[in-house]
Amino acid sequence: MKDIVIYGAGGFGRETALLIEQINSHLPQWNVVGFCDDGKEVGEKIGLYQVLGGWNYINEVTHEMNVVIAIADPLAREKIRTNLANANLRFPSLVHPSVLINATCQIGEGSILCAGTRITVDVTIGSFVIVNLNCTLGHDCRLENFSSLMPAVNVSGNVKVGVGAYIGAGAILLQGITIGNYSLVGAGAVVNKSFDGNKKIMGVPARAI
Repeated sequence: MKDIVIYGAGGFGRETALLIEQINSHLPQWNVVGFCDDGKEVGEKIGLYQVLGGWNYINEVTHEMNVVIAIADPLAREKIRTNLANANLRFPSLVHPSVLINATCQIGEGSILCAGTRITVDVTIGSFVIVNLNCTLGHDCRLENFSSLMPAVNVSGNVKVGVGAYIGAGAILLQGITIGNYSLVGAGAVVNKSFDGNKKIMGVPARAI
């Protein structure tokens, strides 16, 4: 099995550890070495695994190491990726065994697809994207790098979610719209039109606030 470090020891980091364990129960692939987290003490026990250090620890690794950045906040995830400059690092994508995905879909590096997600045809998922539990992605939609979908988001066909956008739990994105870069869609919003970048989008029907 391949060694992997989970960057982020918060709630989603612990959920990612569970995801890896569930992947391994289906087909053994990964040995979790531990967590990295700049806000935790080295040696602190988080569930079954210890904290190894922060980004300095990762940047000093002298052998090939797999890393998954398990932080839901898109801006924090992007900043961490920028700080990880070690050429020995690899960023595999993790896909839960229950995910339904068609062979026509593409997934970039470092992305996390959680249990119960359903992805149809010709969907493009960028790098370092998080698709949390029980999301649906319709035909021809595109999730750009560092975007985050929280649990039970429904994305209709031909939707584009911009770089670093955050889509709150239970939101619905209707056919053909675009969510601009670094925008935030609130939980439960129903979005029926496109929005530019850096907007906070809330409500039913959704509007920028």
